[in-house]
Formats: sequence, structure tokens, C-alpha cells
Amino acid sequence: MKRNRVLALGLAAALVAWWAAAELHPAARALTALLIGVLPAFSVLQASAVAQLSVLPSRPKMYASTILGLWALALATAVVASEARIDPRLLGVLPLPWPSFLLWLVFALAAVGALVVAFKAFGMAETPMLQHLIPQSRSEKWIYIAVCLTAGICEEFIFRGFLVGALRAATGSVGLAVMLAAGAFGIAHAHQDAAGALRAALLGLVLSVPLLVTGSVYPGIAAHVIVDLVGGLWLSKWLLRS
Repeated sequence: MKRNRVLALGLAAALVAWWAAAELHPAARALTALLIGVLPAFSVLQASAVAQLSVLPSRPKMYASTILGLWALALATAVVASEARIDPRLLGVLPLPWPSFLLWLVFALAAVGALVVAFKAFGMAETPMLQHLIPQSRSEKWIYIAVCLTAGICEEFIFRGFLVGALRAATGSVGLAVMLAAGAFGIAHAHQDAAGALRAALLGLVLSVPLLVTGSVYPGIAAHVIVDLVGGLWLSKWLLRS
């Protein structure tokens, strides 16, 4: 029954997104519907299925799946953007002067750091899945670095670069576009449970600020990569402490 409800909600969200994005190119419209409805529903069902496993898949296997899945979705997003003739600058692919880049990188890191500390202070515990993803061996750490680079580049390009712009064009509201994109991003992290998904959504809001102010997705990409690297390689014991 839960599976059917999740699928129904995902389909409903996708249909609403498709209807609201009528002015977009059909390919961009379809991708927007997928990111708003289908992908979040799939993430919830996948998290539920994995939670019921007695033995979790190996870390290298999960790392490889994450890398391949995100790059495939990012490539599809790039193809859709090209087909829809979206100006790269509208996707946030805009170089910044170093002072501006560093300023907004520091802002994003400070804001995300404060967010993580706040959730930790309220007693948030990481899920068994997230604990399992922490690399242990040297070889796993090297693959994990590739995961962090992939997540930072691909997720920011997809959820901030493309989705915020598409939803902004569809709704005519910057605030609503950012909130919807952050919500979809949060639910896509359903393997972190409700609190973790909320944290991911708030992180998405924080990483949207440099994009909105500068028009560039690069500070968000750099901050995303650094946060994942630091959290997984150096602060994992503190994050996992109950």
C-alpha cells in the first residue's frame, strides 16, 4: 500500500509539473516532471527497499552505482538543455572572478557548516545507510573522492542549474522555484530518513543563494564537493557519534 501511495504521489507531482511547465520545450518539460515527481518517488521506494535488506550492498558497488547514475542524469540534462537551446548562462555555467567565487564559497561553507552543527545539536542521528557509506580502506577513500566530485558537479548542475531555472520559467517565481527544487533535492536523499532529507533540502536552499546572487553554479559545486569530502573523510566519527 505504501508503495502505491508513493507512486501515486510521484505521478501526481510529475503531472502537475508537466502542466505548469507548458511553456518549456517538450524535452525540458519532461525532465522537469521527472525531477519533481518521478525521481523523488523512486528515491523513497529505493530507500525503503534498501532499509529492509539484512545485508547492505558493498560500498564500492554503491559508490559505482552512484557515480554512473548521477553522470547519466547530468548527461541527459545537458542533452535536454542543448535540445531546448537553453543558454549555458541560464544554467549557471558562468565563470566568476576569483574574489567573487571565493567570497560565495566561504559563505556557502559557513552556512552549510552552521546547518550541520544545528542538526547535530538537536540530536540528529545518521541512518545505517549513511554510516555504511563512510569509506574505510584506502581504496574506498579514493573511490569516495570520485563520488564527492560527481555529487557536487552533477547534483548542482541538475538541481540548481537546470531545475531552478526551469521552475522559475514555469512558475514565474524565483522563491517558489528554489523551494520546489530544494524539496525535490531533499526527497532524493530519502536514504537519510526524514531529518536527513530535511537537512538536504535546507542545504539545497543554502546552495541556491550563490547561484541567485552571482548567476553561477560554481561556488555551489565547490562547496558541495568540500562538504561531502570533509564529512566523509575527516568528520565522520563526529557525525556518527550519537
